[in-house]
Amino acid sequence: RVADLKTRPDRIAGVRKEVHARDDQPVVIREFLKPGVDEWCSVLPPRWASRFRRTVEKLGLTERLSVGLHVKTSSISGFMMMRGLAKLRRWRRSTSRYIEEQARIEQWLVALIALLPADREVALEVAQCPTLLKGYGETHRRGIHNFEQIMGAVDHCRGFERGPQAVAELRAAALADPDGDTLDKVLASVRQVAT
Repeated sequence: RVADLKTRPDRIAGVRKEVHARDDQPVVIREFLKPGVDEWCSVLPPRWASRFRRTVEKLGLTERLSVGLHVKTSSISGFMMMRGLAKLRRWRRSTSRYIEEQARIEQWLVALIALLPADREVALEVAQCPTLLKGYGETHRRGIHNFEQIMGAVDHCRGFERGPQAVAELRAAALADPDGDTLDKVLASVRQVAT
């Protein structure tokens, strides 16, 4: 999706406009990417992804495979590389990331369906939790961890007066602190109050 967005004609035109380039002026657009093992695995089928991850961890190559790339999308080769990545979209449903995301969506839907009759206000707050899942790399891993922590605490929030506010506070804490210390403190207080 990112590769598709970065090679769209309207984006390129937007960059030219932003830098005030004349029609006859060349503009160099350089994309900075840092794919890691998670990103390489995300485009593979699940079986291949798990084998690749095990091999990389066994050989101690996790850090070495997290390489910073500078792709010049204003060049033919850089543009074609990004377009090639964008074309992988047709296989997205068979990738490990898609399958993991679908499982997470199912977990979230099941929780919402269970919450609705019991505590609609908490359900409305839980409905906003997928906003934590964004980006890639460490940001994405942290978002998944925070999402799962909050989903695990939802039962503590159901049925008590501050439940909806507690879920909103958990979400805000997850977004505010990249290290997760704030979320841990709010989780501990929610569990303590709810018991």
